[in-house]
Amino acid sequence: MLTHERPAGEVEILLAGRLDLSCVGRLRDAVLQASRAANGRVAVDVSRVTAVDSVGLRTLIACRRLAAAVGVQMVLERPSRVLYARLATTGLLRTFKVTGAEPALEPVGSVSDRRAASAR
Repeated sequence: MLTHERPAGEVEILLAGRLDLSCVGRLRDAVLQASRAANGRVAVDVSRVTAVDSVGLRTLIACRRLAAAVGVQMVLERPSRVLYARLATTGLLRTFKVTGAEPALEPVGSVSDRRAASAR
């Protein structure tokens, strides 16, 4: 997990690999520290997340709340296909501000996939 400051006081956290019990403590600590240092926004780059379980999802929710408690918005940037699918199927896309999500990242079996298949 890497953290660095961006222009205008925004802090970015790069999260890679599995988002599960093995990393949740480090992620919470990183978001808490970044929230204290940020000027309104913490960006979590999740483009390299390869797997996520329910503990990882609960941790993202808790981190969002931690940031909000100190007046900072936590944004998920460029979610991997795996993470995007989990956020979509659990309804959490409405909970998080997500940027850089490509339409191609829609989960397999989505409405657009079914429409494309029926048009063939």
